[in-house]
Amino acid sequence: MTIIGGRIIPSFTANAVLGFSAKRWRFVEATVMPATLLAFLLDSLGAPWVAIVAASFAAAAIHGLRLGGWRSWRVGYRPILLILHIAYAGIPAGFVMLALAALGVAPHSLAIHTFTVGVISCAIIAMITRTARGHTGRALVAGRVEIACYGLFILATLIRVLGPWLAPQFTMEWIYASGLCWAAALVLYCVRYAAWLFLSRADGKPG
Repeated sequence: MTIIGGRIIPSFTANAVLGFSAKRWRFVEATVMPATLLAFLLDSLGAPWVAIVAASFAAAAIHGLRLGGWRSWRVGYRPILLILHIAYAGIPAGFVMLALAALGVAPHSLAIHTFTVGVISCAIIAMITRTARGHTGRALVAGRVEIACYGLFILATLIRVLGPWLAPQFTMEWIYASGLCWAAALVLYCVRYAAWLFLSRADGKPG
């Protein structure tokens, strides 16, 4: 997401929003990948908590600056594009959670699920709806089914992260609820897109 998102999200936004141009800072682009790797490496090696907190907050700040330069507020009501910005926003949020975990404020697993459910899953649903619509000859506009899928993945993230954090006595219930949202989103996707992916393109072009 750091590499591919950094390339496609500003590009897709510029293609969809008239007059949009992303703000890029050399310092941010030069340090975003090293900062990301350093924070994950220190966490995986069980480094002293001070090092993990410092590296995680630094990574969160750099990703936050990068996202700020993409001016997500210019997206407006374009759900098929907005979901990509939301997915990327999960990266700085995940690093904040990683720092809080090192401080003993939040469980470490919740930081990991911020990245996996919040970032990876939201990015996947964003791309498989966008690419499927484009490659089947349909407009790159999210309908009610796509919006429902996006909403369910966002809800799955919030439930999986905030639920066990704020009410840990119901952790398993939160996990089941999040999983149901996650599965429901993919069922909706299959119902909507299965036929499109097997039939000819809507615009009559080969493919």
